[in-house]
Amino acid sequence: MLRLSLPVLLCLALPTPHVQPVAPEDIGPGVRTGVVLFDRWDGCALVGGRSLLHVAEAVKESLRNHAGEAIVLDATKVIQPINPGGARIAEFKVLRPADPQPGLSLAVSVATAEDGWLLGEITVKNSSSEPIRLRSADIAVTLLAKRGKDDLGLFCPSDGPSFAPLKGICFAAIRSGTGGWAVGEGRYRGAIAEESALPSTLELAAGKQRKLGIRLQLPDGQYDIVASAGQRSLSSPYAFDLADGKIKAVARQIRSDPKDTKSRD
Repeated sequence: MLRLSLPVLLCLALPTPHVQPVAPEDIGPGVRTGVVLFDRWDGCALVGGRSLLHVAEAVKESLRNHAGEAIVLDATKVIQPINPGGARIAEFKVLRPADPQPGLSLAVSVATAEDGWLLGEITVKNSSSEPIRLRSADIAVTLLAKRGKDDLGLFCPSDGPSFAPLKGICFAAIRSGTGGWAVGEGRYRGAIAEESALPSTLELAAGKQRKLGIRLQLPDGQYDIVASAGQRSLSSPYAFDLADGKIKAVARQIRSDPKDTKSRD
């Protein structure tokens, strides 16, 4: 694994305003909890809160039957090409299921804002008869994109058809305002809407919901966006294509046969 110091990273990056620096973090083997996600390009990842770990192409089929489920696994081999940066699980053993929080559901959609940015709307809903309390730092948005040959090159943590240019953008108040997160020469930027900044916890009474917003600047391409709350709850992906600043929602198709490539984008 290549480790770069923060000054070196800042020298290598294309200058862009409001970029949130990323501190180095070793991502190694260990027990992980998250929801198994197969995206529209059939890439696989384990998503939980602000965390996303790609799953290597060679081993992802072992998780096919767990798609959409929260699980606990023992990641015995993890590859992190560069630090700071993401990682992928190369070897693992599924330990047990992880029950999602009762009554909690999430949904996400994306539309075009008047100022040219994209506006993502996240709905957090409590369908139970009891109040729910969530840590704001655990409510997060992750964007996946179809991977091109130039996307992060050898440093891309994914070896599959997709990667996560933006991950773990949370709604804690410290992340409010015009803060941004950028990779790949600043082509992908995201910031939570000012009015969506939350205190340390979000409390939802029984039967209530809260809508949160995130602003995005993206190049033309194909995307999946998901919202998560903690390690056990994940929204269904919202799939969309972006061309000339216009959004087209894409109907997702469930593939039961991993060898079926006819429906892949």
